Amino acid sequence: MHSRITLIGYVAAFAVAASGPVFANTNIIPGSLGDGSLFLNVVDQTSQTSYTLDLSALNASDKVNEFNGSASQSFTLTGDANWTSFTNSVAAGDVVVYNVVGNDTLKTANAQIAFTTAGATGNTTNTQIRNNNFDPFINAVNSSTNTSTTSLFASASGNAPAYAGSAFQTAAGVPNTFVTAGTAVAFYNLTTTSVTGNNLTKPAATQYAGTWDLTNLSTLTYSVSSVPLPMPLTLLLSGLALMGVIARRGKSQSSDVSLSGLAA
Repeated sequence: MHSRITLIGYVAAFAVAASGPVFANTNIIPGSLGDGSLFLNVVDQTSQTSYTLDLSALNASDKVNEFNGSASQSFTLTGDANWTSFTNSVAAGDVVVYNVVGNDTLKTANAQIAFTTAGATGNTTNTQIRNNNFDPFINAVNSSTNTSTTSLFASASGNAPAYAGSAFQTAAGVPNTFVTAGTAVAFYNLTTTSVTGNNLTKPAATQYAGTWDLTNLSTLTYSVSSVPLPMPLTLLLSGLALMGVIARRGKSQSSDVSLSGLAA
């Protein structure tokens, strides 16, 4: 079994399409196909509305098996009709949360799950990872006819199966993947330690280099901080730069002497 949740990795900005055909459907790749899409869920827990965006539709590398988390990227949400519908449903004081996830449940390799969370991952087991399956929610989103091939606006009262606040679930033992909008959050990958069978063994955990953030209810970013150079290397580069300055000054002084000699 193969299960993985994750959110993105290229230095680029992606604008969400303003609108699509009158009748359209999203095409989020489910985990059962082995290389599921990364997707964003934003939920207004007060008004019980949600917005889901297929990140892989905007960046082909935003899939579970392609994502390595080494590069920053940005998604502009304003301009998407479904995002406008969602933000119009948000009132002052509403509680808005988000997550970025992906799924891979193909039973040909170790199960994986990559996800945003502010919680600890140390208590999760192989069994709990194998029990994670986002496909029912993904299928509900994909079967909902709307005006976009990349996103969906849903409400608990109008389309409960595709409402991310209740239909989207993670198995017991997996940390809560949702955080408050405007909060930068870490992104993790958990990989089971066996190809088949369920057990209570702890999976291998990896934290990606960057963090996700949904700022001002307008932009989703994945940011990777630059890694500072080791001190010895920094000193070496500084020394080389200084030697270059000295060499250039030496050449300049030599040229001045030569020219003054010719003039005499």
